[in-house]
Amino acid sequence: MAGTIGVQSVLSAAPPIDIAGHVTQLEAYPYGCLEQTVSGIYPHVLLSISDFARLGINQSSPDETEKKIRTGIQRLLEKQKSSGGFGLWNANSPEGFWLTAYVTDFLLHAGQAGFEVPSKRLEKALERLAIYVRRPATVRPAPYSSTRHTRASARVYAAFVLARVHQLSLGDARALYRDVKDDLPGLLGHVQAGLFLYLSGDTALGTEIIDVSLARASVIQRDPTYTAATTAAGSGTWRYPIF
Repeated sequence: MAGTIGVQSVLSAAPPIDIAGHVTQLEAYPYGCLEQTVSGIYPHVLLSISDFARLGINQSSPDETEKKIRTGIQRLLEKQKSSGGFGLWNANSPEGFWLTAYVTDFLLHAGQAGFEVPSKRLEKALERLAIYVRRPATVRPAPYSSTRHTRASARVYAAFVLARVHQLSLGDARALYRDVKDDLPGLLGHVQAGLFLYLSGDTALGTEIIDVSLARASVIQRDPTYTAATTAAGSGTWRYPIF
């Protein structure tokens, strides 16, 4: 009828995330920088052939997929610096701090999935992440980014990766959280902080932080105009944008 507006509502138990679309776009990444190399092969490590089929994504043969992952791992290792961190384009590029945690996280998943990851290279990367956690001045963000926010995000992700493999002490976890809790720019960092605290032994504070973060995410999902929030958790006050 002229002058009317149609509205469609969809109810689902699944989150409104186009996983298939995102994975397909990652497959089409045209560049070979550090982030795109990881993102292009990460789904193939985390998802099985049946997962791809269920999502309606055409998957390469197992042999081709395995070759793609092995090649990707090799390209990542070529970007590793002598410090253990990773450069954006090659080992001589400036170190990507958050991305070093991202790559190390991926390499751990790849190793757990049965792919060969040189142990010494992985140990070197984990040692670099430990330095991020204990020596904040090591994380030197680019001039165009927020030093506080960028440094906090990289250190928190580094701590989460270390906690996954039981290489983060409870003392370091608590000290880091006290240091960065007011500087984290988005909910992802708070969730990672809750996880590394939980995995390091402070299950009470870790659970509280995660619960508050998920509650805030729910508010954001219901109210797209929501841009900032202030809330108390773990004796601290957070103020942060959506992401």
